[in-house]
Order: sequence, then C-alpha cells, then structure tokens
Amino acid sequence: GTRVVCRVRPPSCRAAVPSPVSSRAESSEILVASPAYSPSVSPGGAGNGSPPPSSSPTQTHAFVFDGVFDGAATDADVSRACLDPALHDVCVRGVNATVMAYGQSGAGKTHTMEGARCVDGKGLIPRASELFSNPSLSSPLPSSV
Repeated sequence: GTRVVCRVRPPSCRAAVPSPVSSRAESSEILVASPAYSPSVSPGGAGNGSPPPSSSPTQTHAFVFDGVFDGAATDADVSRACLDPALHDVCVRGVNATVMAYGQSGAGKTHTMEGARCVDGKGLIPRASELFSNPSLSSPLPSSV
C-alpha cells in the first residue's frame, strides 16, 4: 500500500530562525503554529488586513501521517524506514516502488533525496545506488540478489 511519511526539515547550515513546525513521532503528528489572523481587528484600524502584532496568540494545526521524522532524524534513519522496505519490495516481491519527495521550495526535498551539502551526508538516491552497485553492503536485500 501507499505510505505517506513527513520529515521535518533539519536545520540548515545557516538557519537563524526557529521553525514553527514541531513533531510528535510517537503519534505520527506534525504541529504547525501560525499567527492568529483576524482581518477585522488590526493595530492600525479596522480591517486593513494586516497581520496581528507578534505578541498575539498563535493557532496550531495538526496533521497526521503514516510516519514522522523530526528535524534530528538522520538520512540513515529515513533510509532505513522508507527506502529499505521499498527496495525489499522491488527485489524480493517483484513489485514496483516509488520513493519521492514533495513540498514547497526550501522544505528539504533535495536534502532528503541527495543529502546534506554542508556535512558528509548521503540522501536516498546515493544510498539506493550504493545498494545496487555493492550488494555486500548492509541492506534489506537478501544475499542471493
């Protein structure tokens, strides 16, 4: 079946602003905090559509997925949970599998698929390539493949 997994973007090498996103891996839930917004109440008068001042309360929105990785999750963690089972299905069960990254600009798709550029990390694409080019590596694939 189809699984939808969310990875909270790890802090970038130059991240200065804390993320409004928090995760609860045990419940596979992502919480996104956003400023409360009321178009009829604003500091400058009635209804000019300005966002409220920064001291205003926030709204929290919860999203549930089949799995969640917080910002501390490594590329290896994501690979073990997502890539390894997909490769096992392809090589052992003979079924098709797709692993893809989807999200807005700056969400961390390239980091997940290709790896970190500021540290020596490997994303899902290099890990999959290594498993096929060197089957002796520790992998979910049986030794006869």
